[in-house]
Amino acid sequence: MHRFHRIIVSLVAVTYCAASPFHGRVALGQGRSEIQFVSASRPSNVPELFLVADSRCGRIHSWKKLNPSADRSFVICHGFGGTKPCDRFHELGHHLSRQFPESNVLLTEWNTAVGQSFLGIPEIWDAAARIDETGRELARMVRESGIDPSSMTLIGESFGVYVTGRMAEHLGEVDRILAFNPANEAGGHAAVDLTPFSRMAWSFQTYSPYDTTARIADASLFLESPQGYGYTEQHTYGINWLAKQIEQGDMSWLLMQRTLPAPKPGWFCGIATIDAGFISKYVACQRPQLASSGIESVHLLQLPLSVDARELNQSAD
Repeated sequence: MHRFHRIIVSLVAVTYCAASPFHGRVALGQGRSEIQFVSASRPSNVPELFLVADSRCGRIHSWKKLNPSADRSFVICHGFGGTKPCDRFHELGHHLSRQFPESNVLLTEWNTAVGQSFLGIPEIWDAAARIDETGRELARMVRESGIDPSSMTLIGESFGVYVTGRMAEHLGEVDRILAFNPANEAGGHAAVDLTPFSRMAWSFQTYSPYDTTARIADASLFLESPQGYGYTEQHTYGINWLAKQIEQGDMSWLLMQRTLPAPKPGWFCGIATIDAGFISKYVACQRPQLASSGIESVHLLQLPLSVDARELNQSAD
């Protein structure tokens, strides 16, 4: 790709990176990552994290000392914007740790792979080129921690979805993968089919151009976002959406306890709503051409783009 074109597209990536505001910095200590904050007081809901493993491709942190015999483990993976203390990935991990005190909760950090830039502009293609290697290396570190892959639920956002896919591929089959806002192929990495590497994979996608509309999971759902959200806000909404549910004690999406209609080619198999509900409507995967200001929420969909799941099933029979 022409260098100038790459600069223009990378400018868009700056907006995405800005969705993860800097609140502090991580300083590595003796087997533990100590979070140091710019503000005078430390937020009460952000604990110190254990450093589980460290390599040139990234680090793995934990909210508690690892228990290799735990029945369940959660692994969170950020995307191109990276992760920093107090952000949505740390918030998700915090709520998971509180709700599942006997489970392992891990946060992968591959900021070193996403930090490349040209003239101060993030190079999204450099990050994309490192996804496969990063997934392989993180899988090695997780395997060496002694955790059983069959007990793992991997949770990824954007490029992090594809990192989790490569992790699962190298770990062998994991239990579940929750894929939030998987990245558009225009970012430099092909969409990764998660179905061969997990017992069950669900993806949550929007019409943001930063999201792929490809089917990569056993169930692909359209994720409703708050009215007025722009493309970047939609693309980074899924992890916040899940964290809020877990904070409120609703584990139904996390543990895949919802009953979904059968998948149909070219359609999302339903709408995951802002309030953690579910609307049984098939929604077309193809993005509609709406106002230039962006698609603000699922409520803007026109009737031909979404039909009752039962009607579509009957018409297909």
